[in-house]
Amino acid sequence: MGTKNYGQPYRSMGLLWALARMGGGIALGRDIVRIKPIACRIQGPAIIVANHVSMFDWYFISQAVGHVHIHMVMGRYFLGEKAFDTLLRYGGVIPKSVFAHDNASAIASMRALRRGGILAVFPEARLGVSGRLESIPMENIMMIKRLAVPVYGVHIDGASLMNPKWGAFRSGALVEVSARPLFSSEELKELSLETVRERLYGYLWYDDYSFLLRHPEIHYRTKNPAEHLENAVWICPRCKAKYTLVSNGDVIGCSSCGLSATMDDRFGLSAGPETAQGWYDLAVDDLYAEAEAAGTGYRLLSHVTLALLAHKNGMAQRKAGSGECMLDRTGLTYSGTMDGKTTSLFFPLEAMYVLPFGSGKNWVAYNDKGVCFIFRPDEKRACAQWYVASAYLKGIPLPRYRSGDFS
Repeated sequence: MGTKNYGQPYRSMGLLWALARMGGGIALGRDIVRIKPIACRIQGPAIIVANHVSMFDWYFISQAVGHVHIHMVMGRYFLGEKAFDTLLRYGGVIPKSVFAHDNASAIASMRALRRGGILAVFPEARLGVSGRLESIPMENIMMIKRLAVPVYGVHIDGASLMNPKWGAFRSGALVEVSARPLFSSEELKELSLETVRERLYGYLWYDDYSFLLRHPEIHYRTKNPAEHLENAVWICPRCKAKYTLVSNGDVIGCSSCGLSATMDDRFGLSAGPETAQGWYDLAVDDLYAEAEAAGTGYRLLSHVTLALLAHKNGMAQRKAGSGECMLDRTGLTYSGTMDGKTTSLFFPLEAMYVLPFGSGKNWVAYNDKGVCFIFRPDEKRACAQWYVASAYLKGIPLPRYRSGDFS
């Protein structure tokens, strides 16, 4: 995917953003969205940072900062269908290889800033399943400081529970959004990198399960509240068997030990840890303990189907081959076929941050040319496990975060 057509100030941006906001408002019509808009008009060049909590973050950002033209920086994984990609390009989207070096994205972003544009970025760079901020890559913080343009913040509370990454869309949500100036250009030049880091974490930190506790009036509506929770928690919280959890409606159970838990309309569970977040925390803690015990020999193996972005009308992804993935302390290795030929792909650990993943779908890696490789495991419940394992191997402490734990 080239660079010359991205980051341009297309005249269509205003119209497309207006239509998108209208659609977002209709989609969220059964929820309560409280917006505390920014008190000033944003003038470019500038950067907007926000915590990444839902598929509607673009809507919350646009409502909080006013009707300015925004270039959303978006993962290349989501730009695979030709007509949709063209629409997003004319709407100002700039594609990015997540957690990988991407010259094309950097050029397009700089082009937009030089022309007085406004970039919207998510420093965390991925949507997690825990309902809280997990970690921010240092290179994203360094980029914000290095660009030294005014930075504005948008903070979103409650939205990750409206549409959890692992589960069905829920109505009846409460979402609170606020925006304010975060750094001036002069501050970014003068402040230390550590100070910028601390202020970013302090502003972007969220925990939507704590937000839910503060709002006992919230009750989510969906037919199948527990459905697909097994795609976020790959281990039974009682017997510790892997890939034995199965959900049906409001119940999730273990086929190995018989554990059965019912989920209520506030993500509470009748057995095991009290909430869906607690089940995830337990799975993460168990993986970190298992990996510590295994030492340098820790690794994951999985048979996968390889897919690539299609860039065709009506087709976002195409099957390209099959083989085996291995994740260990050196990185991610794929051995198998691609487009009819035997292929070996290697993504070194030092060149990645964590593995982006789709809950119950896949994990993703990019090469230095911006090609997106999509690995779909036979065992769909393993995807979150591979993400957490990559965090462990990179030394990122995901378990039970506390506000102020900024590793």
